[in-house]
Amino acid sequence: MISIIIPNFNKASFITETLDSLLGQLFTDWEVIIIDDCSSDDSLAIINEYLIKDTRFRLIKNSTNSGGSYSRNRGLDDAKGEYLIFLDSDDILSPKCLELRYSSIRNSDYNLVVFPMGTFYKTIGDSPSQWIPKARDNHLKKFLSHDIPWSIMQTIWRKDFLFALEGFDEYYPRLQDVELHTRALLDKGLNYHIDNSGTTDCFYRIDERRLNFNQDDFMLRCYRGIELYITKFSTLLDKKHLKFLRGTYFSFLNQVLNKKITQQINRDTYENIYNKLSTVSLPHLKLSALAKLHLNLYCRLYLCGAYKIKGFNFIFKKIFQKL
Repeated sequence: MISIIIPNFNKASFITETLDSLLGQLFTDWEVIIIDDCSSDDSLAIINEYLIKDTRFRLIKNSTNSGGSYSRNRGLDDAKGEYLIFLDSDDILSPKCLELRYSSIRNSDYNLVVFPMGTFYKTIGDSPSQWIPKARDNHLKKFLSHDIPWSIMQTIWRKDFLFALEGFDEYYPRLQDVELHTRALLDKGLNYHIDNSGTTDCFYRIDERRLNFNQDDFMLRCYRGIELYITKFSTLLDKKHLKFLRGTYFSFLNQVLNKKITQQINRDTYENIYNKLSTVSLPHLKLSALAKLHLNLYCRLYLCGAYKIKGFNFIFKKIFQKL
C-alpha cells in the first residue's frame, strides 16, 4: 500500500539506521525504492545486503549523478504503492510511522497529510527541536514567505495526485521540496490535512558535515533555485500573494549579506549574486518606489552592523512584505 522512496548519495555512514527503521515498522505492507545517485562510498554494498535480507527493498541505479529530484521522480515512476512517502537516506522513521500515516489517509479523501517531525544529531532525543505545523496557519503564505512549515519527509501523498502534479521539478538545484509543496497548495484539486496528534513519527538528522562545502558554489546554486522559484510563482499569484513571495527574496538576501559580512563567500560571488537579485529576480516582485527604498535601507544598515540588533531582520522583513 505504501511506497517509500529514498534517494541516496554517499550516505554509507547512516543508511543502515534508516533502513533498519523501516524493517522495524509495525505496518508491513510497504516497499522501499532506493535510487542510488552514483555513490562512490560503501553505500551499494550496504544496500545490497538489505536486498538479500528483505524483498520489499528494491534498488535503482542512476547512470550519471543527477540529483535528488531526478532520483525521486524515478522512484515515483516505479512505485507500486497507492501512497507515497519520501525519505532521505540518513533520516529515521518511528516504528509506528507507516501505521499512523496509513490510518490517517486510507479512509479519507485527502491527497496529502502532514505529520510532526523531530530532529537529532546522533541519537533520537539528543535534540529538542521539532517541526510541528499548525492546522490554522496559512501554509501557502508560509511557503511563499520562506517560513517553511514542513519538509518533504513529514508527508504522505496519494500517488495519483503526485502524478497529476508531475512530481518534482528537476530544474531546481535548491528549493525542490518548497517548489513542490507550493505547487500543490496552489492546485485546486488539493485536499490536505495537518495531523494534530502531536505524535512525532519521523526524525531529521542534523549532520554537521553538511556544512563542510564550498560556500561560493552553494550560494550560487541557492540563487538559481531562488530565481526559478520567484520567476515561476510571480506569474501565478494575485497581488496579495505576490507580497508574500517577497519573503523568499528577503530571506535569501539576508543570507547573502550574512555570508558577505562573515567572509564565508568571496567578493566576486557576493557581487554576482547581489547584482542578479537586483536585476533578474527583483523586477518580478513589482515593488513600489517606497518598497525599493526600504530594501536599500535594510542592506545599508545590515552591512553597517544593524543585524546585531534583536528583531532587526524580522521587523524589516514584515514591513517589506506589506509595502
